[in-house]
Amino acid sequence: MNKIILTIALLITTGTANANKALDNSSHFVDLKLGSTSVAENSAIDVNEHNYSLAVERTHILATLSDNHSIYFGVKSGLELHKNSFYRFSNSSVILNLTTYSAHVAPVLYFSPAESIKLFTTLGISYNILRTESEEGIFPMEVKGSGFGYIASLGGKYSISDNFDIGIQYQVNTAKLKYDELIKDINYQERKRISDDYTFSSLYISFGYKF
Repeated sequence: MNKIILTIALLITTGTANANKALDNSSHFVDLKLGSTSVAENSAIDVNEHNYSLAVERTHILATLSDNHSIYFGVKSGLELHKNSFYRFSNSSVILNLTTYSAHVAPVLYFSPAESIKLFTTLGISYNILRTESEEGIFPMEVKGSGFGYIASLGGKYSISDNFDIGIQYQVNTAKLKYDELIKDINYQERKRISDDYTFSSLYISFGYKF
């Protein structure tokens, strides 16, 4: 019985010792991100009405780059969902409901000036799928397309316990999307193949769990 108690105590002590706020070469964590995204289409003048974004991101720390264990290198990967509704004033005045799915992977550099504080920056690539339908306007339209882009972000995290943290992140995803634009009306219909640059600017609040 005493051996069992000692074994359980040892396991608890070991687990507590390994779960700390500091990063190391074996650290990895998952973040749930909630935020707001503004979408800009370079060939049109758009006014965003309402929007929201949801994302899940996983990070692996791969190496320690400083002797005092304050700079770390790793890789981030994630999935994002953006929902936007905005006015377009290019060829016709129309209200668009836009849904974008994005996947990204990026190297990340972490700077930890204190055990509970982590600052980071990333620069990587993304793949984006665009789906749009018009709510109302002169010419109802439908858009479907996809394309690769570049994604960059700056952010910070604060550890509220050994395993949980909260953070804030600003992210910009610039993508060149090729898509089919179908404009349809009672007496008029037109389908165009278009390539255009989109910029998704996001501000996230994150909730993370460190393994």
